Amino acid sequence: MTTNKGLKLFDLKSRVCNNHFVKRVMQILFILVLSSIKSKNFAFGEEKCTNEQQCSTIDEKKTLDSSVSSTIRLITEEELSTKNGENNNPIWLSVLGEVYDVTAGSHYYGTNASYSFFAAKDASPCFASGKFNEEGLKEDLMALKPKQVKEIEHWREFYEDHENYILIGYLVGKFYDENGKATKLLKRCRKKLKYLIEKENKEKQVQAKEK
Repeated sequence: MTTNKGLKLFDLKSRVCNNHFVKRVMQILFILVLSSIKSKNFAFGEEKCTNEQQCSTIDEKKTLDSSVSSTIRLITEEELSTKNGENNNPIWLSVLGEVYDVTAGSHYYGTNASYSFFAAKDASPCFASGKFNEEGLKEDLMALKPKQVKEIEHWREFYEDHENYILIGYLVGKFYDENGKATKLLKRCRKKLKYLIEKENKEKQVQAKEK
């Protein structure tokens, strides 16, 4: 009887040890697999970027991919010029190269309406100068001051956030090239805007400390 009990106890200890061994092996394998995945710079099936330039490239690719899936595309000035609401056409306008369908606001942008001048074109300079005419279109965007660029950006955000206006695509020309990439002019405008925002934030911080 004592011998049988001893054998049973030995068998039980062996099973416990074997289970512990198997569990330990599985843990090691899991760690090895996880390390292998990380070494390839992948996370949950999405490639990681290892520097700022790669991150920028990936972000641009995502933007293009999402644009295609949501029917956002590149638009020529010739096509835009036909979207004035006449002959059952929709009404489009562009600001900083972003083309929006504003047909829902036809009482503002339709023929003979208050802001019909903005339809079927990119009138970005006019948002800065307040000259809603052909003269305003001739304003040199490169020469605009940061505050003027901010005024244009204000209107771009207005159309972007408006629940009834839809982003159609990007206008090839002054602000975007044929590949949909930002031109030097658009980058310059963004740089001025960034400078102004940083300056305003610093001024707010100084005022907050003085209080």
